[in-house]
Amino acid sequence: MAPNREICAFFYEDKGQGDYRCQLRGTSRKQQVGSGYSNLLSHLTSTHPDFEETYRASVATDAPLSSFGFVSEATQHRYQWL
Repeated sequence: MAPNREICAFFYEDKGQGDYRCQLRGTSRKQQVGSGYSNLLSHLTSTHPDFEETYRASVATDAPLSSFGFVSEATQHRYQWL
């Protein structure tokens, strides 16, 4: 299993100051800075029980994240030049 940091970076958009947006549902979540990822992971396990399978499947393919439908246009443009 991947580290919690990687899983949360994959499924959440960091809005700054402890605010995160779930890429799957679009809901906002709060997480205190420096307290780990327990609240974010709790949301994934309670509302997206298949999140581990989704993560593994997407990491195993070379398809861009935009093909999964939850990468914002701004993020896609920001990293497209890389």
